[in-house]
Amino acid sequence: MKIYGIDPKTVAPSTTKTEKSSSVDFQALLRGQLESLNKPGETAPVEKIDSIDNVPPALRIEGLALTEASINTLEAFSLALGNNSLDYSSLAPFVDTLEEETSALIAVRHQLPDDDPLSAILDQVATQTYLETAKFRRGDYAA
Repeated sequence: MKIYGIDPKTVAPSTTKTEKSSSVDFQALLRGQLESLNKPGETAPVEKIDSIDNVPPALRIEGLALTEASINTLEAFSLALGNNSLDYSSLAPFVDTLEEETSALIAVRHQLPDDDPLSAILDQVATQTYLETAKFRRGDYAA
């Protein structure tokens, strides 16, 4: 499509400098921020999470081990789904394992305080394992 009747001299951008739109000197702000980073200053005190001290290390290790095992099972299940030579019934052992791991994750999660950082991780992994088993049982992967 061609446009006729436009004079290029009127459309060409102006080569003159425009006035500053604000009175803030960006260079001075940047220099001030960089100088404050180079100076060691006081830092805000970090709040200690009390719930971490109340959790037995064995429970924390169990939660982390279950999380890792569940992620590995999810990965194996994903690879099995991508393998066209496997039939639908051969995926059932993966789903059974995911269901068991979901129950174990939830059991450990209920023993942890709500503000514990591991609780959020266990919730996320348990949610993903539950969703994958629900999709399989619903027949999403049967097609």
